[in-house]
Amino acid sequence: AVRYSILEVRNTSVLERYEHISGITYEMLLSFIQEFYSNLFVEGFVTGNLRPEPRLMQLAIGDYKCFLSAINREDINSCVVQYFQQGLGTIYNCCLNDLLAVAMNEPLFRILRSEYQLGYSVSCQSVATDGVLGFLIAVESQADKFSMQQIDEIMETFLQNFLVILEETPSSKFADMVNIQAQIRAADDADLNDESHRFWQEIVKQNYVFNRLSME
Repeated sequence: AVRYSILEVRNTSVLERYEHISGITYEMLLSFIQEFYSNLFVEGFVTGNLRPEPRLMQLAIGDYKCFLSAINREDINSCVVQYFQQGLGTIYNCCLNDLLAVAMNEPLFRILRSEYQLGYSVSCQSVATDGVLGFLIAVESQADKFSMQQIDEIMETFLQNFLVILEETPSSKFADMVNIQAQIRAADDADLNDESHRFWQEIVKQNYVFNRLSME
């Protein structure tokens, strides 16, 4: 406080405030409050969908493809992402989606990465965008080894075969997956930073389900 009172003209030290506080009257306080509120104003910035009519949060049923060229034309790396929208993200469906990602992760890596050697990175995850639940699979590869069409076709074949893999999964292994997910949600936050980050994500995504872990 002393440093600020020296460096800033409008900043006063605690001692100076103490010396002046006895001279403040009730009338002076009311006058200050009126003047203070008369100078308040709100600044805001709005972008994107300003009205609900034109917004699009869920795609219509069908297949859509989006191709984006790399900024660096000499870069041979490519990425193919298959994204599936599933509807509104209820607590129950979010849990099922997370469980699906856990069940798919090992065979996805084993088949696409190890057997086909499609790319240096393969992944799958559950995602929620504006309250709409989705699931995505991504493969990062080199375009001089596999074309994006080849990768896309192999990914499609994997998804068709994955249903059989899932059905043949032993019940004990599936139960272990469920228990692990339950343990993750039952674990306490490591510190206040983890808790605040979790709560802030609820605010940013406008879900406001602050007891999500206990509900799941």
